[in-house]
Amino acid sequence: MSFSETVHTFPHGWATLTAANWRKYPNLKTPHVISVDVLNRWVDPQTGVLYTERLLQCEQKAPAILKWIGINVGDTAFFRETSALDPRSQHYEATSVNLTMRQYLTVEEVCTFVPDAAQP
Repeated sequence: MSFSETVHTFPHGWATLTAANWRKYPNLKTPHVISVDVLNRWVDPQTGVLYTERLLQCEQKAPAILKWIGINVGDTAFFRETSALDPRSQHYEATSVNLTMRQYLTVEEVCTFVPDAAQP
């Protein structure tokens, strides 16, 4: 198992960053992202947290070595993203995981947006 973490402070406020996250795909700079579909979305009436589940479809060439070793994989991949946005505590977390080729490997990405304590 491999693990890596990257921390970055964006020069924008929490509301701008979380709004941009909803609009990031598809766009002209990421032509490999074919579609993003909202599968489910609801607000918890007790907490006010917005929960969303999305399906992303990407298209790009699979590594040639996979075909060489006999793994028949297409050029289309699907990913499931689940997220929780809490406007009260200003905490947003999105988890994306591959659905394609899960029998061989699982890739998970967790993105968390919180306000920078140094720049309230």
